[in-house]
Amino acid sequence: MTNPKFQQSILATITFCLSLALLFFCIRYSADVIQLDWSVSSLATVLAAAATTAAAVFAARSAGETKKATQAQLVAQLLHFYSSNDMFEAMRTMGEIEAVAEKRDLDIATTDTSELFVSSDQTFEIDKKRRLASHYFGRAYRLHKGGYLSLSSLEIVCDVAGYRLLYDVIEPLTQNLKKSIRVESSDDWIQDLRKLVPPPYDD
Repeated sequence: MTNPKFQQSILATITFCLSLALLFFCIRYSADVIQLDWSVSSLATVLAAAATTAAAVFAARSAGETKKATQAQLVAQLLHFYSSNDMFEAMRTMGEIEAVAEKRDLDIATTDTSELFVSSDQTFEIDKKRRLASHYFGRAYRLHKGGYLSLSSLEIVCDVAGYRLLYDVIEPLTQNLKKSIRVESSDDWIQDLRKLVPPPYDD
């Protein structure tokens, strides 16, 4: 679906261009046909065209400012979600899994989850935290693809300490849990996001 803010911006731009064309036509008409005989009606036409042009410029600027304000609000909401206690716990758990895997030299994507977690009974709780952590980045990615977040705004949202864990832990853990508890979610977006905003070690 086309972004309504984008449609508004396009409409304002078209109106601006048409207004300029109308203004140019009025000036040419007044000079060539009336030979600069600025009658009340011709002057009123030119002034009306100028007013329409000014209104179009204002509308385009207003649309741009509105879009910036909307994006700033979305970025603030996402960062607020990232700083929540639930997100903190989720990212801490992802970090603990990474630490266990590194200490035991385990592959998160293929190792039996019982070796990655303290107890196999934790699987569903771990998956809940995995989904929460993944949701933060997934939501930002979908907002960008929908035209609601610019690339620069997406980069701000991903400029957090946990972004690396999306690729080092969350993605391989998703692949692992698909085998054990039949996780029904597509993670194709993760690699697409990686192309848009490379992790620090990809630079």
